[in-house]
Amino acid sequence: MNKTKKFSFIIPVYNMEKYLTECLNSVLNQTVKDFEVILINDGSTDSSGELCDQYSTKYDFVHTIHQENQGLSEARNAGIKLANGEYIILLDSDDFIRENALEILSKIIDGKRPDVIINNYYYTYDNGEHFYSNEWNTPTNLKCSGEVLMACSSKNGIVLMACCVVVKRECLNVLFYPGISHEDELWIPQVIIGNSNIVFNTEPYYCYRIGRPGSITQRVDVKKMFDKLFIIDELMKISKKQSRIDCYAIEQRCARILTGLIFELNKYRITNSYQNIAGEIRKRLWILRFGDGMRYKALLVLCVFLGVKNVSFVWNK
Repeated sequence: MNKTKKFSFIIPVYNMEKYLTECLNSVLNQTVKDFEVILINDGSTDSSGELCDQYSTKYDFVHTIHQENQGLSEARNAGIKLANGEYIILLDSDDFIRENALEILSKIIDGKRPDVIINNYYYTYDNGEHFYSNEWNTPTNLKCSGEVLMACSSKNGIVLMACCVVVKRECLNVLFYPGISHEDELWIPQVIIGNSNIVFNTEPYYCYRIGRPGSITQRVDVKKMFDKLFIIDELMKISKKQSRIDCYAIEQRCARILTGLIFELNKYRITNSYQNIAGEIRKRLWILRFGDGMRYKALLVLCVFLGVKNVSFVWNK
């Protein structure tokens, strides 16, 4: 791992024997070959670990780390710490990329030398068919990282995921917080705010698999609700250390996360934590004041007068 490559793929692996071969072959089939692959087998109990070893034995640019199960954040962090490439690409082992992915990224890098590339991506179903992507209203004339973060919103069709944020290794100033779900929500704002030369790539290459049985995003999970509340609190702390525009951008982001929690709350009526979650959301309703547009202020008023639980129930009717 001595020779510097242009790209480092960081691929956490946990019980993904069904999808791992497709994922790795999509990397090997790239038209640009200047890359290394770091596989982190995070305590898999199926044949994923053996598959990782097969690839690292066959290809000298593929490296495998075996560790006890520590979760996605720690797996990514382990790979980032060992990466030798100029740019870091995060790839989930149940997803895959188009063969021109590095060609697309290389053109951007060679032309603009960005610190961060925010990429559009394809959604694809478990059968690998029916690709579609968001229609971006690509922002222009953004003057600072805070404006970039504010531009990444549903209003512009830009949905952020860690695996679609490519970062120059020397500019990667934050690791993933261990042990939480939706770690992207805490990591991405810090990456964006911490860098200045950020570009948008509207040409999708990443294929994000949706509807997979057992996927984290498919579960009703009480912990993820509390993790999102934790992320809001952490981001609000971080915002106080930023410039005025960057602070407002992070606060606006927190308003979006909180809105999502209010919408999701009704799904947790069947759990013993329902009252507790609702109470924690109520404590943070003031954050909705920072939302972009009157709909956030309206949501704040409704939640105050009708109650968070009632608003979530009606919203989901």
